Amino acid sequence: MKKNGKQAKQKPKPEKHHPIGPRVHRIQEIPLMERDISPPPRPKDHTKLIAILITFLLSLFMLIIIVWINYITTPEVCSKAEFFVQKICTPKLEKLEVLTNTTVPDFSMTPIGRDIAKKCFDVEECLSTLRCTELFRYNQLPDRCRLYQFFQNGFADCRKKLRKLKDPPTCVRKFFVEAPVSCGVLYEHLDCYRQQIQDVCETSGDFWRLFEDHIDEYMEIIDCRQEMEEEEEVEAPDDDDN
Repeated sequence: MKKNGKQAKQKPKPEKHHPIGPRVHRIQEIPLMERDISPPPRPKDHTKLIAILITFLLSLFMLIIIVWINYITTPEVCSKAEFFVQKICTPKLEKLEVLTNTTVPDFSMTPIGRDIAKKCFDVEECLSTLRCTELFRYNQLPDRCRLYQFFQNGFADCRKKLRKLKDPPTCVRKFFVEAPVSCGVLYEHLDCYRQQIQDVCETSGDFWRLFEDHIDEYMEIIDCRQEMEEEEEVEAPDDDDN
C-alpha cells in the first residue's frame, strides 16, 4: 500500500525471549526470626526395648527349667556310684525311718533321743547326696533329724544350765520330764520356759530362730493345733446358754 507515493515500511515485531530450561516458581523464604531451630525428630530406637524383652524371656525360660528340674521331674536312673552308696545307705535309712515314725522327740536328753540324733548324723551324707528315685521316700527324714539334733545337741549347753538351777520353776520341770511334752504343757508353760531360757542361757538370734522353728515342728508332730482347736470347741459356751 502506498501512502503519499511512498511505500510504508512495516515495523519489525519484537522478538520474544524464552528462558532456557524449565520454568521455576520461587517460594518466599521464611524470615530468620520465624524459623523453627529445633532439630528434626529422630526415628524411634527400639533396640533397648527389644533387648529388655529378650532378657525377660530368657530369664522366664531359665526359671521354668529350674522349676521343672527341681519340682516336677524326678531322676529315674541312678549312677553306678549312687547304686553302690545306696546299698550302704538303705539299711540305715530304713531303721531310722522306723525310729522317727514311732518316736516323739522330747526336750530332755534321753537315751533314745541321743541314739536317733547320732543315727541322723551318720546318714547326713546319704540324705544330702543321693537323688535316686528309690530313695525319694526318705525325703521327710532331714526335717525330723534336725528336730532331734537340735534338742539333743544344739540345746545341750542351755539344758545343762537349766538343770543346775537350785529351785527351778514349774515350767522348767515340766519340760525336763523324760517323756514327750503334751499340748497342754506347751500352751500353759511355753512362755515361762522361753523366759527362763532367756534369763539363764546364752542365746542369739539364730538360737531363737531354731528354737521357734523346732517348737512349731514338734507341735505338728503331736497334732497340737488340732487338739487345742477341738478343746476350744468343747469349752466354748453355746448360744442357748446365754
